[in-house]
Amino acid sequence: LSYHSEKELEKRISFKKTSVFVAEFEGKIVGCGYLRKQEIGAVYVQEELQCAGIGRLIVNALISLARKKKYDHIWLDATKGAREFYLKMGFQLVEPMTDYVENNMPLDYFRMFMKL
Repeated sequence: LSYHSEKELEKRISFKKTSVFVAEFEGKIVGCGYLRKQEIGAVYVQEELQCAGIGRLIVNALISLARKKKYDHIWLDATKGAREFYLKMGFQLVEPMTDYVENNMPLDYFRMFMKL
């Protein structure tokens, strides 16, 4: 999907007041995530390194940053595959959502929230 393309990610992280964290392994970027205002977004870990704790490190760093900024809550949109991961991290499900992307294809996801 173009929504997750490199160009789209660059566009989303180029906004002012966006903090980006990256994870590197053997000199290559293998994961990333951003915090913009109270939104966590673009959390991604290379498929072959998923379930190795990299995503947890990135999300914990973003949560810590949000606390330093004295935010009272943060939110994110999670894919079906990531929903359980975020529930285990302490996020609460707000509501299921659907967006329509390329060729009017539905993209189901979940709005999630964490009180800090």
